[in-house]
Amino acid sequence: MFENIDLSAILEEKTRELVKGLLNFIEQLSSKLNESQAENQRLRDENNRLKGPSARQAENQSECENAQESFIGKGAASSAPTSWKKEDCEPCD
Repeated sequence: MFENIDLSAILEEKTRELVKGLLNFIEQLSSKLNESQAENQRLRDENNRLKGPSARQAENQSECENAQESFIGKGAASSAPTSWKKEDCEPCD
């Protein structure tokens, strides 16, 4: 991750060691973050699998309604522009 950083350009030894330690710490945190993100995705996938298709369809319907409200404003669903309609919303998988 930090292969291109030349620590020898830092003249003071204490500062060089501090920067080296901080870079190592950043690498460790980055690795843990990647592991946590992968675990979160695995748990999301498992949760969706356990919910079944009907729960995902309801969730997608809710997302479509939220998208419509954001696009045309709350309370204006009856005056939706012809270029976008709620019926055009495809499930978001």
